[in-house]
Amino acid sequence: MGENSVGIRTVVCTDITLLAITLQSGRLSWLRDTWCSGEVVPLISGATADELETALAHPGFELTEDEVIALLDDFYRFCELLEAPDAKHAAVEGLVTQSVYAQSLIDLAVDARAHVLVTEDDELLALNTKEIFEVLRPEELYDRLGNRRSESA
Repeated sequence: MGENSVGIRTVVCTDITLLAITLQSGRLSWLRDTWCSGEVVPLISGATADELETALAHPGFELTEDEVIALLDDFYRFCELLEAPDAKHAAVEGLVTQSVYAQSLIDLAVDARAHVLVTEDDELLALNTKEIFEVLRPEELYDRLGNRRSESA
């Protein structure tokens, strides 16, 4: 896959991103470190940004408006934004799902030329996308990055 020295271009499911940005010492906190270091370049669309904002505003997170803005600002400075992914590109590649949410991630990954889509969604994990991008669980990306670090040491 076309990983370069700039970082692995990565679409990350919203639930995983939420855990990474809200839990300082959670099981996915390492992911935040990867985008801070440039190892991973998070790819987002206007729709995924809206999703994150809506989710963080949910009362269950118990965040003030200022805290939501600070978390998102901290995350967005590491992201590459693709305003409106073109669904036609994914359709041409035959990557079409029944789930609107899953399809939005696929569209973003194809249109933004992602190297990896990180998810725990079984429908996405079952896709055969290796020719275009890989679909990995968070722990698989973690292992990949560990190996990548070892090779460059």
